[in-house]
Parts: sequence; structure tokens; C-alpha cells
Amino acid sequence: MEAADPTAPPRSERWWYWACVPLLGFLCAQIAATIFLCDDAFISFRYARNLLDGHGLVFNRGEHVEGYTNFAWTMAIAGCWRLGMRPELAAHVLSLAFTAGALLVTVAIVRETSARPWRGLLTWLALAFLCGSTSFATWSTSGLETRMFTCLVLAGAWQTMRARFGMPTAIAASLWFALAALTRPEGLLVFACAFVWRLVRDRLVGEMRLWTLVALLAPFTIVIGAHFLWRHAYYGAWLPNTYYAKHVRPWYESGVDYFLAAAIELGAWVSVTLAVIGALVHAARRDLALLLPFAIVVPHALYLLRIGGDHFEFRPLDLHVALLAVPAAHGLLLLAQGAAALWRARDAARQHAWTRRIAVVAAVPALLYTHAMGVFSRLAAEDEVRPTIWSKLRVDASAVPSIAFVPGAGDLCAVLNHVRSRLRAGVAESAVIHRAFGREQIAAFRAYESLPDGALPPDAVAAATTVGIMPFYLRELTVIDTLGLTDATVAHTPATRSNDERVLAHDRSPPAGYLRRRGVDILPLGSAATAADALAHAEYALRVDDSVWMPLDSDFRDWLQASFPRDELVARWWTDGSDPARNEILADGELVRGRRLLSTFEDREAGAQWRLDGAFRIAADSEPFRRCLGRSMLSSESTTAASGSACSPGFIAEAGDRLVVFVAGQRGLGLELALFAGETFVRNLLPIALGGLLTPCVDEIGDLAGREVHLELRDAGEGWLAIDHVLLAKSEPSPLAAASCRWSRCLQREPAAQCLTIDPLPSCGGVAVSGDSKITIVNPLPQPIMVRVDLVEGPVDTTLACGSWRTVASGEPCAAIPAGAAAEAALHLTLPQGASVARHRVTARVTAHAVDADGTLGEPLVLDAVVPWVEAPAAK
Repeated sequence: MEAADPTAPPRSERWWYWACVPLLGFLCAQIAATIFLCDDAFISFRYARNLLDGHGLVFNRGEHVEGYTNFAWTMAIAGCWRLGMRPELAAHVLSLAFTAGALLVTVAIVRETSARPWRGLLTWLALAFLCGSTSFATWSTSGLETRMFTCLVLAGAWQTMRARFGMPTAIAASLWFALAALTRPEGLLVFACAFVWRLVRDRLVGEMRLWTLVALLAPFTIVIGAHFLWRHAYYGAWLPNTYYAKHVRPWYESGVDYFLAAAIELGAWVSVTLAVIGALVHAARRDLALLLPFAIVVPHALYLLRIGGDHFEFRPLDLHVALLAVPAAHGLLLLAQGAAALWRARDAARQHAWTRRIAVVAAVPALLYTHAMGVFSRLAAEDEVRPTIWSKLRVDASAVPSIAFVPGAGDLCAVLNHVRSRLRAGVAESAVIHRAFGREQIAAFRAYESLPDGALPPDAVAAATTVGIMPFYLRELTVIDTLGLTDATVAHTPATRSNDERVLAHDRSPPAGYLRRRGVDILPLGSAATAADALAHAEYALRVDDSVWMPLDSDFRDWLQASFPRDELVARWWTDGSDPARNEILADGELVRGRRLLSTFEDREAGAQWRLDGAFRIAADSEPFRRCLGRSMLSSESTTAASGSACSPGFIAEAGDRLVVFVAGQRGLGLELALFAGETFVRNLLPIALGGLLTPCVDEIGDLAGREVHLELRDAGEGWLAIDHVLLAKSEPSPLAAASCRWSRCLQREPAAQCLTIDPLPSCGGVAVSGDSKITIVNPLPQPIMVRVDLVEGPVDTTLACGSWRTVASGEPCAAIPAGAAAEAALHLTLPQGASVARHRVTARVTAHAVDADGTLGEPLVLDAVVPWVEAPAAK
């Protein structure tokens, strides 16, 4: 009888492959829970659309700018679309196919780097390191080219490390790496590292063959060289435009925090340690194959360290997770073999059995600590309705109770929370945020794809910071990327912010006057079901179909009103400088139509009838984005005089008249828009929501019928005030009149009403009285806040003093108001003698800064509140 081969795998070895099935099931469950499309993916989709529509590989029609970094991925999306599969589906199908490919190549690498008795166990371990990773599951979709790049690099590495490395294998490896370089620019670095590794490996083991190395180098050089020549001929640049947009300067301090967070959340402190053990032990045995992943990963990590990490949550590290899975499996197996050797088994079969048992037992804590933090972090993020600041999200037992069952996980969470709090703005933003934003944007803009060609004017130009989803569905609209990814001018504009002020991948901004030169004239917003709903969010509503309306804003009202059919465009207000009846204003539950234009400030001779003094002047609007109605307005902004006044000509009011004044400004002490009947002050017309854009203020003046009325503007030196298009109007019925109550209140509401209150101060006979009050604020943020109170509007010489804060519940002093807690402070207001309650509004501005765990102040939340007055009872 033939003796059994002690090196042959036991019959049970095959069951390791069956044991991989639950791992694949777990991965599928994670993918189903994390599947998403991010906004950036739609940039490639728009390029693919324009290519298929015959406009070329461009973002905006007629503009040759390479605003993508994934040529092969974009072409794959276009190919699927040509075959009838829309990109929203094709991106998922392709990513999942490449995920399956990455798993298969991982199995092939295991078979290439291991002896037959251990292939089943090593396959199970390697797939466990991959399938259990939340990051690997996350980037199995997203619409980006991440998994395609990972799969192609894995395929190239597999071919490069093969023991039988002849010319066919070298050519195959070269082509895999060429496709990877066409998918991501980092493919150039990856191929260079793999080529150097093969050169050094062959030299060390004495297998140097010149023609094989030429076969590895030549196909890659030809393919990538041809692409560089095509890029320069087509786009006029040797590098993608995105390189110029994103590359600013080294940012090592951000990169360090990025990798520290990744080391904990991705469990790299476990998996990388095991991978190092596996690679070094095999290298000591003159098997250098497991050093190839490190030859790729280490230079790539140094590159990421230099640029400060990545905007998306550990997306570039997807390549690292995949490449190091097999070395980590080998490292765990080697530790198990070393432990089994202590048993001094009498035969190889018993030694193998003990090794398998120890490897399975050791795999439990290794995999747990590799993947647990990623799962906990994802659960904590999912618990948030909409996490907006990922770096501030805390992972602890209160958010994820299962943390308490993993020994040491609480301490790891504390370290992770500390590191994450140090992450710079825009670094490692969670996929949960991008998923929520993507879904919101798709729901908001998808309906616009049904707009026929020609529905938007050819000179319509928008500007945006997120240029994926909205431009994709509005295919004809020219969109300027204010971050520069798809705009060459913005991409080459110097970034002046220091590293402490930077936001990763968001450092560029348009040069002064650029948006105006490009003709930015429209701002489309998310779709609404009715015109009334659309007008609640913008000044105009464009009819797409009976159940879809597009809210629109524009800084050039005359252009917008002339560019769309009148029966397809509804507006909160229409203005016309020549025909009073063509002025229609919807506000406060009614439609008012102009009957007489009082002042448009377009005719300088008519405007000269105003008595102007000091800061006020009639001039062309220096800022086109102020929404000047016409070419000029009356304003006290940007003048050398510190204060001034303006007085209108008198006019006679009629019964039922409404006075309409378009107002803009910035609050300041001594700012007034006063209505007078003769010499008698009537009321102050300044709206609560005074801002930098002209909006109509409608006031009923029928009670002044038959009397001569005029307007007086005053600016005492702080802030500024501008008005335009003053007219008399009459109320008329309109189907949208009732709905206008909702959005006009929305415009005029006090934003602080929900969390900020000020106790009324007494007045006597309509005259404000100096005195004490109390301000109460409920912290609306999930972190403590530090609060400052300032006076931003009121009569000249008014002062406001705020005392120390105390929590309402305990009455204890608090330097920072705890999350969700209410706190109060004493206010003392001093006003000039004779200040009129009706004439002067007093506004306090509350600036709240979130306080991080390390004491750093976050971005401020600004709330304005008007100080209320109550008439004191007359003394008996």
C-alpha cells in the first residue's frame, strides 16, 4: 500500500471554502446597508452624457476641461449607457462586479503565495479580513471608481508576483496596471513601485531577464503615453484639471491625524502588524512575494500623508485593505504555527490540526479588533439623523451599547474620538454624510431631467460648490464649479489660506469678478410639487410639468423675466420700471399690483428730487449680486461719509393703497426707514429680516388717504441701507395670494424664535425706557457653546451689557452652556432720552461657538433677536 503524503491536505480542508460563504453573506449584508451614490460620481456621469450626446468628453458644452480623474471609469459608464443601462444603475453593477473580481484575485494571490495544505485556511482568513471591513463594503458602491482601481491593482500585483513570470505574464501585468492608471492617477505611482519591486526581486534571486522586464514596462508606457498625448491635444494640459484644483501644498499635520484615525477605525494596528509579520518571515525564507503589497502601500501612504489625507472617508485606503489582506492572513497563520510547535506533535497531521485550531481561535480576537471599530463608528453615524460634522461625531457606549461587550473598546473609542476631533475640515468625511446628501440631491433634482432641450436659455449660467447631481439632471445648463474641479480658471487661482484654515479639496475659489465675467445669472433649487411650494424657497418658480416646479433665483431679474415664457414662470414679485401695472408683488397673503411708480432711481433727474445728505447717493450698483432692480438704486453703502439721510418727494395716498419699497441693508445703530405724514412720524418700515438682497416691504397706508406722505432714510454711521423701486399699489385677488402668507412670514420671521427669548423692557407713552431685562437661550447644538451678546441695531448711543450665564435648572454659573440646556443672563440696556419704541428697533445679536472636547471653538451660530417692549401702566 502506498504511504500517505504528509503534505497532502486533509479531506476537511475543502470545508474552509464552504466556510467562506457566511463571510460573503456578511459582506453582502453590509453592502446592502451602505449602498449609495455620492454627488461627485455624477460629474463622471455628466461627462458620459455629453460624450454620448455628441458634445465630446466635456462637463460644460464647448469647454474642454478634464474635470474627472477616472478616464477608464467614465468610458465604462458611457459604454454601459450606450447599451441601455443608465449610469445610476451601471455604477453599482460595475462596482459590484469589480468587488467580486477583487475577491477572486485575492483567492488567486493566496494560491500563488501559499503551500497547498494551507490554501483553504488562508483563503478563509484573507476573505475574513476583507469581508468584515465596513470600509471595504462602503466602497463596493458609491458611484466612484474606487473598487475598479483596487481590483485592477490587485490583478496587476497578482501577475507581477507570480513565480512563473514570463513575457505573457509580464504583458498581462503591464496592461492591468495601465488600466489602473487610466482609472486613477495614482496608478502611475503604483506601477512604478511594482516595476521596481520586480526588478529588485529578480536581481536578488538571480532571475534577471531583460526581455521580461521590457515586456512589463513597454505596454504600460505605450498606453499611458498615448493617453497623455491625447489629453494634451484635447484639453491643453498634461495633468487633469483636478490636480491643479486640489493640490495646494504639503499638509503633513492633517495626514498624520488622518492615518491615526484610520489605524483605529480600520483596525490597521492589528491587520498591518500581522501583515508585517507575514511579509518579513516569508522574506527571511527568500520568498519576497508578500513584500510587493508593502512596496505599493508604503509609497502610496507617504503620498497621502503629504497631501493631508482624503476628503472621503478612508477611500484611498481601500487599496491598502485589499493588498494587505493576504499578508495579514499569512501573519496570523505563522503565529498559529509557532504556537502549535510548542505542542511538539509526533507527526505532521497532528501539527497541522493544532495549527488550524489555534489559527481559528486567534482569528476571533484579530478579526474582532480589526473590524469592530468600523462597525461601531458606522452604527454611531447611522444613529444620527443627518451627521453634518463627521469629525465631531463621538463613538461611545451611550451611542452604541454593544461597545461595552468588547474588552478595551471603550478606551479605543476615547482615542478615536480625540483623534477625530483633531481632523481638519473636509478630511475623512463619513460616507454616511455623502449618502444622505446624495439622496437629498437626487430627490431634489431628478425630476428636471424631463425638461426638453431648449427649456433653459442658452446663456443661463449657474455656479455651485457641488457640481455632480444638479448639473447632471440639468444637462443643458452651464455650471461653474466654484471649487475648480471642472473649471480651469478657478483651479489655477492661488489658494491663500494657511494650512490651519484649509478645507481639504475645497481650497480654491473664483478670482474677483470671475463669476460676473462668466455671466452667472441663475440659481436653480430642488423641485417642488406646486408653484406655492417652489416660491417658498426662491423668488421664481418655473413650471416643469403639472406636478413639478423648479424654484429659481437670479441676480439679474430683468434677464430672467425676459428669458422665460410668462405663462411658465411664476414670481413672488414682478418688477417693471416703465409700466406700473406690470409690477406684481405677492406678500402677506395678498397680491398687490402697482398703480404709480414713485421712484426707480434709473432717471437721475427724477432721483434728484430726493434730498440727499452725507452717505446717501444714487449710483449704479457696484455689486451685481445685490439684485439691483435695474442699473441703480439709493444706497448709503460704500461711501466715504460716515452718516447721512435721504428724504423723498411727497405723494398723496389713496384709500386702499399699499406702499411698496424694495429694501436691503446691514443692521447698525441709528438705521431708519421712516414713513411721515407731513411732519408727523407714522412708523418705521424696516423689516425684521433685513439682509443684503433687495426684497419688498409692503405697508398698508390707506389710513393716510388724502394726506401728503413721504419717506425719510437715516444712517447714523453703522451698517448701511439701500432702497429701490418705490411704488403705490392696490390689492387684487390671486390664487397664490393665500400661499404667500406662508413664504412671506418665512422671509420675515425671527430666526432666533425657537431657542432665544428676551424679556420685555418697559416703555412709557411709546418712549423706550432704559433698564434691566433677561435673555434666555436653549443650546440647540449637541455640544457645549460659549455665547457672546452684542447690540447690532437701535438708536444712536444705545448700549447693551450682558451679565454672566447661569443654567436655568441649577442656577449655577456656566462658562459654556451644556448641550440641550437652558441658560439665562441679565441684560442692561441704556438708550438715549426720548427714543421712540415705534421708530427705533433694538436688535441683539447672539453669537454661539461650539466648544470641542479639547477646548477649540467651532464655527459660530449667529442668532438675531429684537428686544420687545411692553407699555408700563400709568402711575396713579
